[in-house]
Amino acid sequence: MFANPGELVLAFFSVSALALLLGVVVVVWRACRAALERSRARRAASLRVTLLRVATADEPLEADLAALAALDARHWRAVEPELLALLGKLRGSAHAALIDLLRRRGTDVAARSLVR
Repeated sequence: MFANPGELVLAFFSVSALALLLGVVVVVWRACRAALERSRARRAASLRVTLLRVATADEPLEADLAALAALDARHWRAVEPELLALLGKLRGSAHAALIDLLRRRGTDVAARSLVR
């Protein structure tokens, strides 16, 4: 198959280099994903108090709802999973307040468009 031993050595080193490169790509990708998750968790933690205040108040403060509705896209992506998790656990006025918040953000319209 190989005409001389030099070709075999070259093939071995080529395959080894490709395997090493693939390993480096996987490690870098995992490190970037972990950094992204830490960043998202930090953003969500800073807003968790406001979200819980909305979820647990008998009558949520309009200022809290407005602050959450006015979040930029990065902060909203960090808070939205927690909001959706709370939504399934709450009933009554707290549930209605979270639904109102989703409507203000337009999330309900986006969800309906995905279903159609």
